[in-house]
Amino acid sequence: MLLVGCSSEKLSEAVIHEEKTAPNELLTEDLVAHKAFNQNELEELWEHYNLSEALPNIKWKESSLLFIAAYESSSCPHAVINEELRTEEKKIHYQTKEHEEDCTMDASPKTIVTKIERSKAENLYKVQLGNKSGNIHTEKLYH
Repeated sequence: MLLVGCSSEKLSEAVIHEEKTAPNELLTEDLVAHKAFNQNELEELWEHYNLSEALPNIKWKESSLLFIAAYESSSCPHAVINEELRTEEKKIHYQTKEHEEDCTMDASPKTIVTKIERSKAENLYKVQLGNKSGNIHTEKLYH
């Protein structure tokens, strides 16, 4: 027996958590993004982004986390399929899946938590989330 249900599609190994919630400042922003480099920052950001599931177990010597929150259409959720580090621009771009159907105009929040090599995250200052069709959110990363 195969059980199938509605859920967001996780296509990138960098994505370690997704949840339909966001920090309060998303009400006035297009996208909100933060970096976490240790357990204390993880715990603070987990609460700040209103995440409710169990905290992930991270090897902090090698890894860091990026928290990204944006609005999405409920019929066309953000599903990260690829990530591209643009070192010269000090930016990381998370490409989301294209949707062939028309998307509803509702806006629901979503937080995506990604894992990135610590040495690469230290020099990142911007994050982009979007698809090839030009639906791109850009934001300064906060630490």
